[in-house]
Amino acid sequence: MPFANVNGTTIHYSDTGSGLPLVLIHGIGATLKMWHPQIKEFSKQYRVIAIDVRGVGKSGELTGWTKIVERQTKDLVCLLQYLDIEKAVICGVSYGGIFAQRFVLDYPEKCFALCVIDSYSTTRPQNVKEFLWLVNNYLGAPSNLLPKKWLSAAMRMVYKKWPEAARCLSEVTLELRGVETMKTRLAINYIDYLPELNRITIPTFCAVGEPSWWLAVSFMQKTADTIPGCDKLHIIHNSFDPSNLCQIDVFNKLLHSFLKKLRTV
Repeated sequence: MPFANVNGTTIHYSDTGSGLPLVLIHGIGATLKMWHPQIKEFSKQYRVIAIDVRGVGKSGELTGWTKIVERQTKDLVCLLQYLDIEKAVICGVSYGGIFAQRFVLDYPEKCFALCVIDSYSTTRPQNVKEFLWLVNNYLGAPSNLLPKKWLSAAMRMVYKKWPEAARCLSEVTLELRGVETMKTRLAINYIDYLPELNRITIPTFCAVGEPSWWLAVSFMQKTADTIPGCDKLHIIHNSFDPSNLCQIDVFNKLLHSFLKKLRTV
């Protein structure tokens, strides 16, 4: 897979297929490998670009502790310019969904449409449950520094109901860049995009696995309800974050349907 030197760093990416550009952004600490089922499927009809964001996989180092998501999204803008892509559909799962929202808010001229999967838009707690969720996220951030073999084994246990997700995530975890992943986790524990989401009027696809992590559906419902371009929240049953690996066929069918609508507009 190729590399591009952009925005003062190196970005590892894949670029397959032709047609409407579809950009795939992975979950926290993961790599573009978690999109292999979708790269294989959607490159039959679309130009599919998947990246390792700065601080992940084979891409450049994530330095500093501030403006992390903003720097990572700027990397993508520069990569799209490098690839001579004027506009794309931006699709992110989990952390990638946060990235995708920030990208569309900051660079609307680069976006045909938005896909937010298994993610959230704010960490400002509005009740006790949300406060406890946020506390748990902060307490869990240092877990990224645990031995990779432990984390890999944990992935196999958590995802034992979903063999493809278990296999992929346990492998990806062995490549985890712990300190940089912890930086990103702490950064996304302090976001509040909800007041800005009313600016996203492009077609938007929102989906979430159920059952998933605590409050996943309610957080995604807030996002779907606030984005004017989103007509509904799709619930993917018997799924966990990331739904693109836990329910591959269901996820692919939903995304195909969304992209087909874009092609007929």
